[in-house]
Amino acid sequence: MKLEFYKALITALASRDFFILKKSGEPDDIWDSEISLDIPARFAKLKDGVIYIAALARLDIFGSFEAPRFVFDGLLEDLNVVYVSIFLDGELPPGAEPFENQKNYYLYWKIDFENKKIIAPPNQSTAAANIENCVTYAFDRLNDPTPEITTYSDAIERGKKLSGLEAKSDLFIVYFILLANVIMFALMELNGSSMDAATLTAFGALSPAHYFHLGQWWRAFTACFLHIGSLHLLGNMLGLYI
Repeated sequence: MKLEFYKALITALASRDFFILKKSGEPDDIWDSEISLDIPARFAKLKDGVIYIAALARLDIFGSFEAPRFVFDGLLEDLNVVYVSIFLDGELPPGAEPFENQKNYYLYWKIDFENKKIIAPPNQSTAAANIENCVTYAFDRLNDPTPEITTYSDAIERGKKLSGLEAKSDLFIVYFILLANVIMFALMELNGSSMDAATLTAFGALSPAHYFHLGQWWRAFTACFLHIGSLHLLGNMLGLYI
C-alpha cells in the first residue's frame, strides 16, 4: 500500500510541474531506477520565489533536525526553501526549526493511512505549494494499483500525461466560453445591434431596474456573455484566451 501511495504521489507531483532533485553523487539515470521506499527521491518546484521540496523521509535514518541541511551541500542555504519531509510510518519529530539564516524551513508530515489525512506537529502547516493536494490524490488511488509503474520515469511520464489532460480540459472550457460569446454577439447583431440599449436589454443585459425591482436575477449571469461592439468582444476574448 505504501509503495502504491508513493507511486501515485510521484505521479501527482509530476503533473504539477515538480521535478526530481538530485543530490551530489547520485547517478544521472535516477529517473530510470526502480521506485523504492528505501531510497526515495526528492521533488522540487519554484513558486513565488520559494523552492518547495517534497521527499519521503525514513525515520530510522533521520538522525536530527540537522540532517536535511547537508542534503544540498550548502547550495540552497541562501535561497528561500520549504522542505517537506513526508513520513509513512513511525512517530513524528517533536517539531521543526528554521535554519540559522531564517530562510530554510522544514515541514514534517506523517501520512495517516487509516484516516487518509496529513498529521503535522503543532503550529505547522499541512499545506505547501499544492503538495497536500498531491497527497490527497495518492490517497484516492490506494485502491487502484498501478503495476505498470515500476520506475520513477514511468510515474513522471504518467504525471505529465495527466497534466496534459487537465490542460486540455481547461482549454475546452475556454473554447466553450469563447464560442458562447461569439454566438451571443452574432445574435444581437442579427436582431438589432450590440450597441443598441434595447437589443442589449432584450438579450439579458444587467440593469438595476430589472435586477432589483423586477427580480430578474438571471441577468447577472447572461450579462457576462454580452459585449458592446466588436472591440469590446475582441478585447475580452483575447484576454480570456491568454
